Amino acid sequence: IETKVESGTYAGAVAMTLRKGDVAQAAVGKMGRESEEPIQLDALFSLESISKVVCTAPLVLLLSEQKVLGLDQPIKTWIPEFRVAGKDSITARQILSHSSGLPDVDDVALDISSAPEALWKAVMNLNPIYAPGTKVRYSDLAYLILGKAIEVATGMTLDQLATKHLWLPLGMKKTLFNPPESMLKKCTSNHGIRGKSVDTLDQALGGVVGCDGVFSTAEDLINFSNMLLQRKILKPESFEAWIGEQARSVGSVGSDFEYLFSGRKALGWELPGEFSHGGALFSDKAFGKVGGTGTFLWIDPASELAAIYLTNYGQPTPFTADKWSKLIRDVGSKDFFDFVMKSEDLS
Repeated sequence: IETKVESGTYAGAVAMTLRKGDVAQAAVGKMGRESEEPIQLDALFSLESISKVVCTAPLVLLLSEQKVLGLDQPIKTWIPEFRVAGKDSITARQILSHSSGLPDVDDVALDISSAPEALWKAVMNLNPIYAPGTKVRYSDLAYLILGKAIEVATGMTLDQLATKHLWLPLGMKKTLFNPPESMLKKCTSNHGIRGKSVDTLDQALGGVVGCDGVFSTAEDLINFSNMLLQRKILKPESFEAWIGEQARSVGSVGSDFEYLFSGRKALGWELPGEFSHGGALFSDKAFGKVGGTGTFLWIDPASELAAIYLTNYGQPTPFTADKWSKLIRDVGSKDFFDFVMKSEDLS
């Protein structure tokens, strides 16, 4: 981390690992490229897509246990726009495993200058580009729709639900959407953006969405990881579904970008494989998630290990395959997690 900061790869980072109850931690660098404020262990990071596994996926599983929103119940139950041929069979499980067939942001043209109501309608009216269940294709837009289905099914917003049923029970007191102005100084900066999602679509929809938007600290993510290692809150069958393989692409994965967009998927999680941003040393039981701003979380139950690597590298602009591979290479997540596994002497 010191080498990355000194070379200007990113301004700062916080790393934290948990192994059999023991925690190691480090905070190195500054809060942002334009800042001289030293980064602290309790710095708030924009998690971006890690939001999918610390908010949306576990909420669906909790609601499925409560028989409020079924994992395999068609989304059309809550979203009227899905009561049409081609979309009527799409389920929460398919969305969570990126096999719904729905497009991603790069596949469609959305006018983010529209009023939120019009923008939501445009998202809900999107049609699949693949037959549901036939192909793995990463889709933030599908998670937007699932987040809205959760809110319709419960009559509560995602931030209210996650705070009440997940974050507070787990001691994640600093995890939230839309940090208030009083907390902005605790937020790291991504190319000058502080305290809000870097995604302009998320911003246009109010920041509380199913695909991105969560802010958290390394310590809170350790608490979250400990829940997964100890299998708290959810029933055993829910855990098996959450972290077990749910979908995989036909054919091989040939790049960092293809791994993210079409590699093996659990419910929200990426699973070990070639080009994994978690390196090569995790066991087959491991699962992880990356956020587009340069944030990473991997958990390996076989080693009783959780490792968190949060940087303020910033989201690639434009978000292309080459830029994504550059982020993974620059930040060095594979080297980081391989180093963690080696240093833990897990043999």
